[in-house]
Amino acid sequence: MKYDKLQKPKFSPRMKALVSHCIPNNDLWDFCCDHGFIGLYAFTIGDFKHIHFVDKQDHIIDRLIKLLNKVEIPLSTLSFHKSDARKLDQIVRGNLILAGVGGSLGVKILESLFKRGLLQADRIIFSPHTQEEDSLIGLLNLEGFPYSLLKTDSILEGSRNRQIFILDRNK
Repeated sequence: MKYDKLQKPKFSPRMKALVSHCIPNNDLWDFCCDHGFIGLYAFTIGDFKHIHFVDKQDHIIDRLIKLLNKVEIPLSTLSFHKSDARKLDQIVRGNLILAGVGGSLGVKILESLFKRGLLQADRIIFSPHTQEEDSLIGLLNLEGFPYSLLKTDSILEGSRNRQIFILDRNK
């Protein structure tokens, strides 16, 4: 099986939009990975050095490993982290996509990584399910938080306009 066979899952316009805001030729971290579809889509387009799937739900990570073990490529370009994202113990570099969680939890995840010196991504793409504006304000008001809002985007998903916040690391 070649990786183009992985395009069988339906990749939503929102998932494609999230990945489109990433910086190519860098790592991509898919946090709370929404069943892994964001990372799978990133994998199918092949623009990233290494893709990390992070989810505390073992069954989601196990399903991804099983699916991707069928692919005829070296899995050394993929990593699977069975972890609560707030407790991840690795440095996060490249792109970080955080979608599929509420705004309050999203801020707690990013704050935890930041306070432990692990958040070193060049770009964060943050698309919370709830409390969109409040979570963005809370995040940008964290003391010493080294990111600025580059731009916002939105995409219609069903009857709901979903916000996407693109933050870049301050230089």
